[in-house]
This record gives sequence, C-alpha cells and structure tokens, in this order.
Amino acid sequence: MIRIKLKNLVLIVFLLLSGMTVLAQVSPEEKQALIDIYNSTNGKQWKNNKGWDVNNPKSVVTSWDAAKKTGWYGITVKDGHVTDIVLSDNNLVGELKADPDAFQALTRFLINGNNVTGELAEDLLEPLGELPKYMDEAPKVAKETAVKRVADAKVEKVVVADNATAVTTERKRWESCTRDNPNSPIVKNIFLKFIKYLVNAKNSGVPDYQIEGSNPPEFNALKPFITDPNPKITHFVTDIDPSNNTLREMRFSFTGDHGEHDVWLSGIFSDIANVNFDIDLSSYTDYDHYMDLQGEYSDIYPGYKIHLKRFDIMHVNFCPDRLPVCGDKNRMVLSGPSGLPTICAGQFVMATFYPAMASADYNFTVVNSATGATVYTGTFSGANNVYINALEAGSYTLYMDVMNYDSGCTFSEEQNFTVQNCASFCASNNPNTVIVKYLYLNLINHLVAKMVTDGMIPDGYFPPQLSALVPYISDPNPKIYNAHFANHGEYFRFSFANHGSDYDVSLRYTPGTTVIGIDLSGYSSPNLVSTIPVLLNSNAMEPNHTVKHIDFCPATPVYCTTTNPNAPVIKNLFVNLINKLRTLSNASVPNGYTCTELTALAPYVTDASPKIYNFVNSGSSISFSFNPHGSQYDVVVPLLSNLSITNVEFNNFVAPDMQATFKTTFSNGSVNNTVGKVKHINLCPDELYCVSHVAIVVDESGSLDDTEIRKIKKQLKAFVQQQADTNDNLGTNIYISLIGMSDSDTYNRADAIMQVKITNGSTLNQFNNWINSFGARYGQTGISHGSDYWKSALDKALSTSMKPKGVIMITDGCQTSNVTNLVNTMKLFDNYRNPANPTTSLNPNAPHLYVLGIENGFYVDSETVVSQRMAQNQDPNLNPALVAPALGTNDFARIAPVEHTDVIQTQAESRLRKSLKFLLGYPADQFPVASIDYFKPADYYGHDNFNILGSDDRYLSEKLVDSQISCGISITKDFCEDCYSFQPEPGKEYILSAWAKEETNEQFKTFENPAITLIFYHNKQALPQHEISRITAIPSGEIIDGWQRIFTKFMIPYSTTSAINNTISIGVELTNNSPSIPVYFDDIRVHPLKGSMKSFVYDPETFKLMSELDDNNYATFYEYDNEGGLVRIKKETERGVKTIQETRSGSVIKN
Repeated sequence: MIRIKLKNLVLIVFLLLSGMTVLAQVSPEEKQALIDIYNSTNGKQWKNNKGWDVNNPKSVVTSWDAAKKTGWYGITVKDGHVTDIVLSDNNLVGELKADPDAFQALTRFLINGNNVTGELAEDLLEPLGELPKYMDEAPKVAKETAVKRVADAKVEKVVVADNATAVTTERKRWESCTRDNPNSPIVKNIFLKFIKYLVNAKNSGVPDYQIEGSNPPEFNALKPFITDPNPKITHFVTDIDPSNNTLREMRFSFTGDHGEHDVWLSGIFSDIANVNFDIDLSSYTDYDHYMDLQGEYSDIYPGYKIHLKRFDIMHVNFCPDRLPVCGDKNRMVLSGPSGLPTICAGQFVMATFYPAMASADYNFTVVNSATGATVYTGTFSGANNVYINALEAGSYTLYMDVMNYDSGCTFSEEQNFTVQNCASFCASNNPNTVIVKYLYLNLINHLVAKMVTDGMIPDGYFPPQLSALVPYISDPNPKIYNAHFANHGEYFRFSFANHGSDYDVSLRYTPGTTVIGIDLSGYSSPNLVSTIPVLLNSNAMEPNHTVKHIDFCPATPVYCTTTNPNAPVIKNLFVNLINKLRTLSNASVPNGYTCTELTALAPYVTDASPKIYNFVNSGSSISFSFNPHGSQYDVVVPLLSNLSITNVEFNNFVAPDMQATFKTTFSNGSVNNTVGKVKHINLCPDELYCVSHVAIVVDESGSLDDTEIRKIKKQLKAFVQQQADTNDNLGTNIYISLIGMSDSDTYNRADAIMQVKITNGSTLNQFNNWINSFGARYGQTGISHGSDYWKSALDKALSTSMKPKGVIMITDGCQTSNVTNLVNTMKLFDNYRNPANPTTSLNPNAPHLYVLGIENGFYVDSETVVSQRMAQNQDPNLNPALVAPALGTNDFARIAPVEHTDVIQTQAESRLRKSLKFLLGYPADQFPVASIDYFKPADYYGHDNFNILGSDDRYLSEKLVDSQISCGISITKDFCEDCYSFQPEPGKEYILSAWAKEETNEQFKTFENPAITLIFYHNKQALPQHEISRITAIPSGEIIDGWQRIFTKFMIPYSTTSAINNTISIGVELTNNSPSIPVYFDDIRVHPLKGSMKSFVYDPETFKLMSELDDNNYATFYEYDNEGGLVRIKKETERGVKTIQETRSGSVIKN
C-alpha cells in the first residue's frame, strides 16, 4: 500500500537507531553480498523485507529479532559475521546474484519456495533425499547439500532444506513447518514446560548438581522429540547475578557426545517462571541447527523483565510427523461431580482417567450431538480429574486430547454422554436458572476484582452488576455490606443486608482466578444456606462456597433489557445499524465492511475489531456476523418489502455469547415475532461508551456589544450541533448544560438548560432556541445588563446530579457581592491550589474550570471592594462603550515560574490573570496557567477579543476533545506538515488516472486483474478501524501497445461536523487479482477535476524532452536524430500511437 506522508517516520526510525548500542558490524563485502541478493531477487516485492535498508549506506546489518520484529529479516549475525540467511518462501524472484565467498562464517543459506534461477540457486536447491518420518524409525539422517566452499571458513557445507527438489512457488513453506504441523504447538508447550520447570527449580535454590542427570516428568515428556539418542540432562551449568540473586545464564545438553550445548539462555529471564511464556517458532528450520530466539520479551509481558541476549535451541524436533501414543490401558470415565453415573443438568461433569496421572495437559471440546455446535472448550494442566461446566439437558460428545507427562505420551478419547433433567434439585429443570447463574457470576467476579484492586468495598455499595441481580435477591432493598477477605485472605465474604457476621456469600478465594461456573445440585431454597461448588478459570473445582438469599429457581424471568437503564440506548444503535444494512445489496457489503452505524455500536459488540462479514440480503431477511464465524450468523433480521424497522423488542437476552431472539416492528405497524436473532452484542452494558458532561457558562452582561454577541452565538450553535452529530454518529453520550449568568450571587434565572444528552431533533432545537435569544432578553427574571455574576452561575453548573467533567466560562468581566463566597465556590474545582502544597490541587477529582475571557476586562480580585458600587452608566461591566484602559507599567509583575507541557504562560500580570491568581488560591510566586489550545490542565486564556469564536466553528469542540474533557474525534485541519505544493482537499472532486499492463501472451479486450483502490481514513495513522470508505478503479477503453488506461472521478469524503466522516489520509492500493499473471502500473496521477495537468519526461543525460502527458494521461513522444534535431512527433490515441509530425533534412554536396 502507498500512503501519503511518511516524513515523520524517518525521524522516528532515526531516534530509535540513534539510541542503539554500537555492535561489531559486518564487513562491507558481506553487506554488499546481502544487497546483491536483495536487488537481484526483487527485494521490494518480498513477502517480508523488514530491516533490509539497502539504500542507506549508513545502515547496520543486525540479527532478526523474532520477538521485537527488528533487524534484517532472515539474517543472523554473530561476532560481526553473517552466519545464517533464511529466506525460504519469501517471494524471491529472478536470477540470484551474490558472491558466496564474501560470507566468512555462513552456516545456512535457505531459499526454498521461491522463483529464483541461476547457478547459485541451482547449487543451493540441489535435492537432499528423504529425511526420516519419525525419530524412532531411523537414526539421524545427515544428507547435506554440497555447496561451493564458503570462503575460507571451517564449515564447508551449508545445510539447505529437507526434500528440496525444485525451485517452485507451489511448494509449501519449508522453514515454517511449525505453522502447518498440528503437533508443533504441543511440542512447543512441552519444551516450554521443561524450561519453566528448570527456571523454577533455580529460582527455588536447587543446585545444578541435583538437576544434572535428573528425570522430572517435564523432561520425560520432551524425550520423544529430542533427536539425540538416549537423551538426558547433562552439562547443566547456570550463573546467578550476585547483585540481585537472579538467574542470568543457563545452558545444558541432551548428550555428552557432541561437545556443544543444545539449549543456551543468557540475559534476564527469571520471570519466565511467572508468566505464560511463549516463543515464535517461525524461524525453525531443522533440528540440527540452532534456532535463535534471542530478543526483548518484556513488552509482551507488562510488569515483568525478560530480555534474552541469547536463546539457542537445537536437537529438538518441533515438527514431528506424529506424537508418541500411550498404550491402550488409558481410559476415561464420565460422571457427575460426586462420582455417580447420572449426569444432571445444572451440575458439573467430571472426567476421571485411569490409570491415574500425576501431571497432564488436557484439551477438550464438548459438542451438542443434535446441532453439531461446540458448547464448551477448555484447556487444563493438572492431575487426574477434569471438570466441565454445567450443561443443559441433551446429548453431547466429549473430545479429549491428553498429554501424559508421567509416560511422555499422548492419547485421545471420544465419548458420548447424556445430560438429564433431574427432579432431585430445582436448578436441573428450571429454564430461568441460567439467567440467575450468569448474573451471580458477574457480581461475584466484579466484587472480588474490586476488593483486590481497591482494598475495600464500602457498605451500601450498589454496582450495576448487583442492580441486574436484584429481582432474584430475597433481602429487601439489597446492597453490598460487610465485604472483606477473612482468614488472612483465604475467604471472600459479603451480605446483601447488614446481617453482621451472618454472611450471605462465602467463597474460598484463589488469587488470580475468576469463577466461570457453579454446580447448583446442592441448592434448595433462598432462605437456607446452600453449599454450591464453583469452577474456576484454572479448571479447579472449589467446593468451599456457600450462598443464601438468592433465588436460583425463579418462577418467572426478569430480563435486563427491561431493567437496565442503558438497554434502550443499545437498542437504538442496533436499529440504526440494521436499517442501514437492509438498504444495501450483497455486492455492496464485502467482508470487512464498516459504516458509521457500526462504529457507534462497536463498543458494545463483544467480538474484537467488529466489522460486517458474511452479509446476505435475501429480500426477506438480512444475515451477518461481526467476525468471520462461518455459517453461524450473529444477527438475523426479518425484512418486509422496503419498510424501515421502527422497533425491536428483545425477548430473552441473558448474555452476549448466548443467542437471543427479538420481535421486529415495521414502519407500517406490522410485527414479526419469530425470525429475529442476535448474538455477540452486550444489550445490557453496565456503563455506556464515552459519557461526558460539559457545562457552558456564558456572560450575558451589557458590556458585550452586538459583534461579540454574534460571535458567541455562532460558536455556541456550531458547538451544540457538533455534539449532537457526535452522539448520533459515534454512539457517545455527551451531556450539555447551557447556563447564562445571573445579575446577582443568587441564581434566579429560569432558562438554564441542565444536563441534557443532546441529539439532532427536539433537544438540539431546545439549545438553538436558547442561543437565538442570547443577548436579547434583558428584563426577564435574573437577566439584565449586570448579568456577569460568576458565583451563582458556577454554583448552578455544579448542582447537577452528573458532575461536569469541565466547565467552560465565556466572559469579559465579573461581579460579586461577596468575594469570600466566590472564592469558596472556586474551591469546588480542581484548579484551586492546595494551601499545603500549591503545586497540587485542593480537590483533584473535582470538575475542571476553564475561563475563556477578555484579558483586559474588569474582574474580582483581592482588592475588590464590593460595598462601593458604581452607577450603571459608569460600570464597564454594564456598558460596552466604556473601554478598559491599556495596561500600565505598574500592572506588570513577575514571570510565572510554573511550567506545563504544551501550554503557554502569560508573562505579564493582567486583570484576568490577576483575578484568577487570587480566586484560584495561587501563592505569590505562582500564576494561573494560560493556554489557547488546551482547556485542561490550563486555567484560562486571556483574549483581546472574541474573534476566535467567530472564525473557528470547531474551536470549543476540538479543544474539549484534545483536553479529554469531551468525547469524539478531533478533526485536524492541516495534518500534512510536508505538503509543499499539492494537498488534496476533502469535499473536492479529483481525477485518478494511470496505465496498467498484464504480462501475458493472450489477447484480451480489457484487463481484469489490475485495479487501484483509494481508501479514505479519518485518522493520520490510517489503520483499518479508521477507514471511512473506499473506491476501486479498473482499466477501461482500448488497449494501446499493451497498456490500458485506468480513469475515474472521485470525491474525497468530507464533514465539518462528524470527524469520523472527514478524510485525513488517503491510502492507495495497487492490486493484482491474479495469482500467476504479473501486472504493471505506470503514470499514476491524481489532480483536481476542475483543473488541468501535464507531466513531462526528460532524458537524464541530454535533458531533451522525450514525452509529455496531457490532461487525459495520453502521451506525446519526441524523437531526435544523432545530431539532436527533432525528427518525429508521435501521439498516443485510443486507436494507438500515431505519427503526427515528421521532419527530414539533408545537406547537398556540390563539386
């Protein structure tokens, strides 16, 4: 893909490289040989050419880091020499040209699976013969390819491949056999368990001599995959860092015969024992050569330090054809948790294995025999019993794969079983139990997590998870009481009412686990204490769990879609999406399609990065999924002609991963009760996406003239419109309060709009009506030319039930009748300084205040005398004709010593600055922070006038988003820092033109494989989730000398109100739809529709004009004779290239 603007990337890469440690560099000869490989095999088109900076003479050849994806891909460098070149199946095309003698220490040069030719390629790809299919069938086969001697190095043979017979792109990827081998993940896990065992042993202080020659189960399991005969742990050596007593080196072999270590780790890696450590096997080629996995792993495991300067592995076969199989003696027995053969709905299923195993890995899948659907999957490492979560009544099949570490073998089991509705306990046959169980699990996991994070839960706590469970709790008005860890953290307990030490819930707590299931076979009544075993995400069954005052067998269900206050919001977003999709054809919704309506719903879709997949519009219904789920649709919606859908009513929603049905109502009143289905949407979220409350407080005094009033009104109208569009388009939840200042310290106006979620329609009209009357309602209660009292308006802004995240105050002056009371109001904002430590806030969690004011106005400060009032015609806060005098030299004071990133400090002490310094409690040597761009953490900005409100319609919206006070996406106006001449403008029409060619001997009327796609993004990063839309252009018209023109008109998406629909970056994709026919592109041009464009081609040596391309991208060619004279002009037309002018000249020789 070609993306506009990469200049900043150069700086980032430079900064990264400039901080690297200087290592021994490879010689210029070796680097040049690598460059020759790159250039001769079309390196620009390799599948992976990361790090191959061949055009930079200062670039350094470094080893490919599999963890961080840095270095030169496929290259290993040791001691200043290239030792490995692994470029198999990497789309190398062409005659391989490189001097192998340049490499002084090369041991591997792998190029299989590429379309390369030449003498060197033939040598490297000489057939090797058959390798053994399984390690037990034959001793190690060591057929190597004889290659020309590699310089004067000691190694004179280079191992190339297994069974390589030809240069072909049809061949499967060789060096990544681990990708396709189903046994590779199992071997990898066995190996990592062994490494983790060794690290754990050393962390626990086990000496090396006790590990040497030992035979733990983890090693026993790895033995079948070790290629050394009679493997054992030998030559085991470790080194401990004395400064922190941590492991810094560990090496060992599997035999003492070959004199080198098979596994070698060095660096910082003690934390391998504390994480689910993983490795990337994509660099594995064969077991006779080291696989190098060194790299920085710390970024993968936040909070842990794992940096492996060296991690070499050999003589482990990560691609076995089969796994060693345990004997027929292994068998699996299924039962209820108590061991009885009858398995009831509502209780766990227990799988017991015979003979008993002390250590094993289990991978299991449960499939519903009637539907074929997978209902449960899990992995577990442990001993002899595996528990499966409670199932509904029905017939099932259990598939179990087991790795037995005791015997170092694997076995698989498949068993059919039946789950019955049992009369012995109500939860087995009550259809509503599943709802209560789900809600209870949500609550208990939430409370445990909060207790671990916060250390306490206050009495009376009432989270959304409890609110959903309330209909099934027998205590009246339930809340959380007496929540605590007991017995030194062994038990977690709480009640739904203040029962003292008589707890409703008691759970034996295992740190780091969550509860995923409960066995209700022991439940009888909400009034009695029931012992209910739970299943943890570790697959451990915890029997110590008691519950009372919860009805797990209710007579009637209460669905959250009727009780959750956020459910109507999600329903409306869902209706918007399906109404959008019902109007689209199958062809217009490709896999990966997205739209504004989906973006709004996306925060509540449980699939990661949701897009539209498998879309089908049959005319009578639409079906689709949010991820590629195959034939299992997430959503099915009935249609009725072309009628819109006005409402959906969810019937039985329990959880996002369980399918719910819904009733569909159409615009003519018709109702469909049966077809609607939905899955993977959280219809009852605990919280809505991006909730924000912004209060706007506006001065409405007589000192504002008509021009200033018009500017303020223009800004406010644009602001409320933009917030309404953001709420509608993005599904955000922005609430706005709009408050005009009163004419006293008591707020007696009746027109304030308080805490309203603004949307297009009636709520927007409510705000616009208020704004239209701004400055024209003097005489109403509380509104006069003296309406600039800060205290009462700010108190009003703080009085809402949802405290505002930010209060923006637009003013040119201030009055008050009580300075102390005004200061007390200012203390309620996070701006007010803490007297004990003025660099911190007195109330850090309070709302933030930003004053957008006229700098040279009249404000309240420490010298204000409120008892002496001027006449109205002399008061500049009431009379716009009275201009504030210019600042005198006595008004200037010290420069502010306080600094803050990205904000500008006002240097001179002015009236607004002086007022806020006093009102916000700044000490003598500090001053309020001023910034025109960031409302937070700044306190204010003093303007000369309100021009910015009239000139920049998005000023408030953009700065509130940039300051993280409000929701939405900031629309960047000028993002292209290095566009010197041409920069496409959103909202304008342009022409895309190019020429395309297919390299084929067949004759076509038109080329079908080349295509150019323009992708429009609303973010400079141009990630898939930022896509607005795309257009694809294909060749059309006549084929001229083997080339066909691509020509299309397009408009760049643009929006002044919705950032998600405003183009910031354009991606260009050149596509070849054929897997075998090469295509070429030339003369790709973009220019305005209302404009002309010519381009010129000059000879690089003579600088003569060779051709020019006109507005339609057709060429005119110029030909010259040996003396440089123009002899011929040819013109490219739809009928081919025509000669339009020819000049002949000659000299006559006379006797």
